[in-house]
Order: sequence, then structure tokens, then C-alpha cells
Amino acid sequence: MNNVKENSGKIIKTIAMIVLVMGVVISVGSGIAPLAVLGGMLGGVGFALGFVAFIVVAGLGSLSAWITSTFIRGFGEIVLYTAESATYLEAIEKLSAQDKASEI
Repeated sequence: MNNVKENSGKIIKTIAMIVLVMGVVISVGSGIAPLAVLGGMLGGVGFALGFVAFIVVAGLGSLSAWITSTFIRGFGEIVLYTAESATYLEAIEKLSAQDKASEI
């Protein structure tokens, strides 16, 4: 359990990367549907409309996945540096206690 506590920042950053990859894959997959449907129904004009819809859906979906993963990754950085700061604070407190004990 302690290992998970120490690596929680890295775990969150890994989850952010997974969210990004899944978001892009789902966005591109979702963009293919209008391309296929409109292209099959309306021929050449439908293919052009489907391609525009594909670009919009895939682009906006990928952008939102990137923004979401950036926020998650930032949270992971905060967790990582907070844990690191706590470790340094513990070391400083131990040194301070040793210094006070040696003065007596």
C-alpha cells in the first residue's frame, strides 16, 4: 500500500496518457460513422459532407481528450510534488529535532 501511496503521482500521469489515447481513438472512430453514412447515402456530395463531419468530430473530440488529459496530468504533477515536499519536510524536521537534542 505504501508503494501505491509513493507512486500515486506517476499513476495519475499514466492514467492521463491512457485517457488521451482512448479519447483520440474513440473520437476518430466516432468520426468515421458520419463519413460512411453520408458518403453511402448521398454519393460524392455526401462524402464531402461526411469528411467535414469526420474532421469536426475527430478534431473536437481529440482536442477535448487532450485538454482533459492535460488537467489530469497537472493534478498528477501536483500530487507528485506534494509528496516530494512532504518527504523533504520530514527530513528537515528530523534534522531540526537532532539539532535541538544536541544543544541540550
